Amino acid sequence: MPRRRVTEHLGIARSTLYRWLHKIEDQVKVSTPVNKTPTEIASLIWEMAKDNVGIGRVRIANQLGLLNIFISASTVRNILNRPKPKKDSKSSPKSKNNFIQEQRSIPAWYPNHVWSIDTTEVRCWGIWIIHVFVVIDHFSRKVMAVVPLEGPNAGWNINAL
Repeated sequence: MPRRRVTEHLGIARSTLYRWLHKIEDQVKVSTPVNKTPTEIASLIWEMAKDNVGIGRVRIANQLGLLNIFISASTVRNILNRPKPKKDSKSSPKSKNNFIQEQRSIPAWYPNHVWSIDTTEVRCWGIWIIHVFVVIDHFSRKVMAVVPLEGPNAGWNINAL
C-alpha cells in the first residue's frame, strides 16, 4: 500500500508516518523469541517445584491456571528440564544489611496432619465488620471450616475449632 494511502486511511500527517517508520527501523532486534516463556514465569515454576517437592507438572500447571497464567503441563516439563535461570544482579540491590531469610516449609504427609488456622476481618456492605475463622488442611488444601465469629476472642476461636 502506498504511504500516501496509509496516511489518508489512518488520518495522520505524512510526517507522522515517516517518524513512526523511522522508529520501527531503528529498533534493535530482540534476541529472545516471541513465543518463549517469560523468565518471571519460569522462575515462578522453579520456585513452586523447589518449595513443593512432590508436586508434579500437571499440578503446577493447574495452580498457575488458578492465577490466570495459562500454561500447559508439557511447557512446565520443558522449563523444569532446562537449566535453572540465573538470578539477575540488577534486580537485587546489594546491601550490607540485606539478610535473606531462609524459607521453611512444614510438610504434611497425610490428610489432617497439618492445619492452618487464621482469623480475618470482612466488611459486610462496607459497614459492619465480621470476624471470620478459617481452617485449611495443608495436605489436601481443603477448607475444613469457615465460621463467623462474634469477635477476635480466644474463647470464640476455640469453640469454632
